[in-house]
Amino acid sequence: MNIFGASSIVLFFASLGFGLFVYSRNRASTLNRLWFLFSASVAVWGLSLYGVTSTNNLQTATYWQYSLDIAGILIPVFYFYFVSLLLGLLNNTQKVVITWAGLLLIILSFSTLFKIGMTETLGFFWISTGKLYFLFPFFFLILVLYSIYLLVRVYRSSNNSQLKQQIKYQLLGVLIGFGGGVTNFLPQLFDVFPFGNYFITLYVIFIGYSVINNQLFNIKTVAVELFAGGVSLVFLINLLTSETPRDWFMRFVFFLLALFFSFLIIRFVRRIEKLAEELDAANKGQENLIHTLSHQVKGGLARAGGMFSSILEGDYTDNSLKMTEMLAEALRLNKRDVASLEQTLLAFNPKFGTEAYEMVKFDFRDALLETVRNLKSDADDKKLIIDIHINEKENYEIMGDHEKITSRVLHNLIENTIIYTPTGGFTIDLHKTNDKILLTIKDTGTGITPEDMQILFTRGGHGKNSLKVNAHSIGDGLYLAKVIVEKHKGKIWAESEGAGKGAAFFVELPVKQD
Repeated sequence: MNIFGASSIVLFFASLGFGLFVYSRNRASTLNRLWFLFSASVAVWGLSLYGVTSTNNLQTATYWQYSLDIAGILIPVFYFYFVSLLLGLLNNTQKVVITWAGLLLIILSFSTLFKIGMTETLGFFWISTGKLYFLFPFFFLILVLYSIYLLVRVYRSSNNSQLKQQIKYQLLGVLIGFGGGVTNFLPQLFDVFPFGNYFITLYVIFIGYSVINNQLFNIKTVAVELFAGGVSLVFLINLLTSETPRDWFMRFVFFLLALFFSFLIIRFVRRIEKLAEELDAANKGQENLIHTLSHQVKGGLARAGGMFSSILEGDYTDNSLKMTEMLAEALRLNKRDVASLEQTLLAFNPKFGTEAYEMVKFDFRDALLETVRNLKSDADDKKLIIDIHINEKENYEIMGDHEKITSRVLHNLIENTIIYTPTGGFTIDLHKTNDKILLTIKDTGTGITPEDMQILFTRGGHGKNSLKVNAHSIGDGLYLAKVIVEKHKGKIWAESEGAGKGAAFFVELPVKQD
């Protein structure tokens, strides 16, 4: 086995293994599924390249070449889908056009217009191109370059630091991976050895960071881990090219030592990364707590002081009804401020998510309607229309923590909907399907941008313009709701077509808890 073939085998296992790993992290995620399809295409391409370059049989090389061509066509297609979905820019027209173009190119790859046959060059079999073969590299480059254009465009316009970090990994990965992959067009076009093939394995590992990591980490940390992985990869390729048993044994020992020290380095770096993330979370918690104390608690105390002063000065002596209304409003605002403070303290409590839940049977519909009644005055103040659809014949009893579901999930969702819906209204739909209930809250509000959607359910997940609408927002309401819903073995998510186009929030809960 030559070093070219060895690198192709390593690429096959690295791509397939890493693709399966990403897919297993979240099988329901379309983004993860697309990454798996992309990784699988790269894996098949690597295996097929090994088949073409390692055989001495012309017919066998030809069969492997068919597989190599198909995988090579699918790689930029799945990558473009992945990038477009990551950036929230995938539309049906582009999807249809690119899919059909890819299928037509695959069909063309079986004809003599694409390849005449196989010929020996640079020490192994390689494709002998037909008149229309140039469409393949053209198609490949167009999709890759357009993907780069989309990444750069969103990177320059986005204020989402997490998304920009992911895009940074993608751009660096494109330079390493596709830059190396393009060199595989060199033998058939310019009779030049495809030297960049060795870099593609590192690319698969590198670019995957942007898929499986939702937390930010230092680019220097990634560089250290990639260096450790690259060193191990070099020793592995060196091992696979051994010619004598003694040579193999010595290289095997060095390979094990490289793995051992790489493991120690990566473990150390990840420990530092974890400490940095915990410190960052603690700093954000402190900032949010100070914000809440400064604006809401301080404001609430000042407001209460002013009201008490008015009573003592006799402003309401002859108007008890007006004083009652004033006190009722003061009590409502006081409850809001206390709830906001509790929410901040809860979100940054190290024990949050691990505390015991009081699981009791209760009617989810009653809890929902009670929450709507408590917040209806806020909706009425903005003249919002609330449209409720509930199938009264269904039983909506669930096992759960009534207080957490009501105050942290339903209250946060409906209150946010009222706050971020300037005009119009919102629809609440509750229905039951088999052993699950699904709550949908759809509004005509400010909508959610693709950048904001990335951080919507994270701790401190402020949207780009959220503070302009709600100056008191601390960005923890949806994070708390997500943790609580998932503790009930349910799901919570949001959908929106973009800014100014409204949004829909969904909560799915099982009727029974195992």
